[in-house]
Parts: sequence; C-alpha cells; structure tokens
Amino acid sequence: DGTRFATAGDDQLVKLWNMLPVLDRASEEDENVPRLLATLASHLGAVNCVRWSPTGTFLASGSDDQLVMIWRRAGANERVLGSVQFGSHTPVNIEKWRCVLTLRGHTGDVVDLSWAPQAEQLASVSLDNTVRVWNLEESGTGKQLL
Repeated sequence: DGTRFATAGDDQLVKLWNMLPVLDRASEEDENVPRLLATLASHLGAVNCVRWSPTGTFLASGSDDQLVMIWRRAGANERVLGSVQFGSHTPVNIEKWRCVLTLRGHTGDVVDLSWAPQAEQLASVSLDNTVRVWNLEESGTGKQLL
C-alpha cells in the first residue's frame, strides 16, 4: 500500500521500514515517528530477496537457507513468537508480523521471487538451477506446481 518498504540482508533479517519519514520532511524530523517497524528473524542464512504480494497483504522472503517464507501482519489477538533475539540491540517491533508458510524444495540459495498478479502463485529462483512455481492456498499450505 506504499506505507512501508522491506529490506533483506546478510544478517539473516528482513526489516520493514516506515515510508512516511522518506516522503514527508516533517515526519523525517519528528523523532516520534518510527523508522523501523519490524524485524523478522526466522531465516538461518542471508536473506537475498523480499517481494510484496500484489495486494500488499503478504511478503515473501528468499534466503541462502534454501527456504521461501511467506509473512503477513498478525491480527490483534494472534500470538506472535519473538522476532527479536533476547539480548540483541534490535529495537522492539512496532508492528507484529508472522511467518504463515515456509516453502521447502530448493537445494541451493533462493535468489529471486515473483508473485502472480492475483497472488495465488509465487515463483522462486535458486542457485540450484531451478525455478519453482508454488500454489499458495488459503488453507496455509504451499503446493509446488513446477
């Protein structure tokens, strides 16, 4: 929806940032406006790519751990496991996000992702020389199509 952007990194983290300080000078100078909204820490390797679904509801991340993770913002009453490691200097998350699906099948680093226009499928590209197309079902399962 244009209110946040995501970054991937060698630190195994996905970070979600607030766009308001980027787009509005007054917000940039206001220290009460948060910059970092959430840190998502479930990958076990460098995160190479992040892609928003066309609706902005989901975020997919691909990593050197050979996994694709599908994230969505947690509902008000949903329990979310800690995304920030105890003892780290990472700020507490302002937004709560959870991994709703983990796609396994690659045998090499996942280096790119692309959503279908209606977000029912996701393509993942890996250094194992494969492109996998996943059917993302409402039931929370991801079935490999190709």
